[in-house]
Amino acid sequence: MDQQKKQRQLKYNILIFALAVALILFGGFMALNTYEQNSAGFLQYEDKQLDRMAGASDGNLKTIFDDAQSSIDNIAHSRRIVEAVNNWLATGYEEPLDTALETKVFVQSDICTTVLLEKDGKIIYSLDGDTDYKFKKTKLDEHVRFCQNLNGNVFIAFDSKSRRGIKYTALLDLRRIYMQIAGSDTGEDFGLILLDKTGNIVIYPDDNNIMARSLENVEKPALLEGIEFLKTSQENGQDLNDSYQASQSNKTFRIDTLVSNNNQNKLFSIASVANYEPIKRLTKKTSIELFIFFMTMAVGIGILVVTLIITRRRNQEALEELETLKEKNRIMEELQEKAENLAHMQRLETIGTLTSSIAHEFNNLLTPIMGYSIMTLEKLPPEEVEMYDNILEIYNASNKAKEIISRLSKLSRRDTDRKFDALNPDLVLNKAMNMTTPALPKNVDVIRKLNCSNVKVSGNEVQLSQLLLNLMINAFQAMGEEGGLLTLETKLVDKEVVISVKDTGCGIDDETKAKIFDPFFTTKVSGEGTGLGLAIALQSVEDHNGHIEVESEVGKGTTFSVYLPQLEESQEEKSLETAENEGF
Repeated sequence: MDQQKKQRQLKYNILIFALAVALILFGGFMALNTYEQNSAGFLQYEDKQLDRMAGASDGNLKTIFDDAQSSIDNIAHSRRIVEAVNNWLATGYEEPLDTALETKVFVQSDICTTVLLEKDGKIIYSLDGDTDYKFKKTKLDEHVRFCQNLNGNVFIAFDSKSRRGIKYTALLDLRRIYMQIAGSDTGEDFGLILLDKTGNIVIYPDDNNIMARSLENVEKPALLEGIEFLKTSQENGQDLNDSYQASQSNKTFRIDTLVSNNNQNKLFSIASVANYEPIKRLTKKTSIELFIFFMTMAVGIGILVVTLIITRRRNQEALEELETLKEKNRIMEELQEKAENLAHMQRLETIGTLTSSIAHEFNNLLTPIMGYSIMTLEKLPPEEVEMYDNILEIYNASNKAKEIISRLSKLSRRDTDRKFDALNPDLVLNKAMNMTTPALPKNVDVIRKLNCSNVKVSGNEVQLSQLLLNLMINAFQAMGEEGGLLTLETKLVDKEVVISVKDTGCGIDDETKAKIFDPFFTTKVSGEGTGLGLAIALQSVEDHNGHIEVESEVGKGTTFSVYLPQLEESQEEKSLETAENEGF
């Protein structure tokens, strides 16, 4: 019996040992299998992220390049700029040309470094004053090439077709283009590499800087060692996903390429590069945890504890990933909003051009009306008093229409010619207030403190009246149905005439006050405001060599103060002589 018990015990021990070995082998197999699955899954996920990053960057590059080519073509065909160029060639006076170019939205953008004019292959003008640029012989496209300044900085140049022997060229800063498409998501372990389709110029992150250099002058940090994969991919004309080991470290990098002949922008091949070591460590760590899990499956409490730990960790990672996705979505929405604002500004520019053309046609119609009216008045006999008054009314109405057309031209282009007269600020303010009488709320009282009856300013009465009307209407709306007190005041301070419009309305907070003069900014509900009123008001004040200040306190009211230079007696006499010479 003892022998049989010993044999049974031996068999039991062998069975337990076999089960233990089987459990270890099963746990090892499961751990290995899980490791391989996790590695493949993480690698696939990383490749998708890199591919998305390269695709998004490619789309942004196409938008930037298309906008650059379209903008330089529009500049070359702008009548105003062509006239400014001809004037500069004739007189050598650059300021009108500088002003005409600087009003363009594209020229004001961060990526546009300067605009050049070339004639017979030589740079004859530069908006930033620097003409020491050397163009590369190899072109990326018919109208696209590289150039370099004396500091070694490399730019991409977009050319227009020559007009009358003049070629217009826009220089774009490659480093700023890189920052615009990549943002702050770059570093020594993650970033983009851009290689032009000729294989000469490479753009990449280096420490805290963005570098744009010729390929032969590049010192290759770990991230940039993937350039060899990008060059090979570009030469073969095929996109690839691959890994490489950094020569100066133990880091493994994953690279995804999008070559120029397969992408949208057609000028640069793009590589998204990321350090794969954190993912490998995460995969290995997860597999070890799973091995322990399978080895301790017989212990229910241990299994529960390990499961809870892993579940919590995964939830945390999921939450972090969700926050990352939310941040990326926010960035994409901001980019979309900027693109929509740019498109809106371009539409307004087109509308302004149409308005200028219409105003010109109306002006041509009014000129003979006014001329024949004067001729008829001069030929009428003295006894035709009623006929004289009727024709005079026709002339006055035509003259007012001409002022309105002049204002339309002012809205459509910045440098519209204006008629400036010696004006009394008290009279201008009174006329503006009288015009707002129909819109004056019943519960709003008006106080006038006019102290400039013997003072004159040089200005355009229509433009100043519209400016004051805008400020008064805004004051009415700020006081709303509750009403309040509107104070209109003029005073002379240090040879400056100060015209103040003060209300007791809701006031403006500091954050809003910093934006009120920005085009398209409005606090009104959709459909009730364009956001252009105060922007035009600011422009009108600047056209009169003045400035405007705002003082406001939430709940107490707002004061807009317009500062205009006082017209001296000598200047007033000159202004009157000019007005007499311009009359009939």
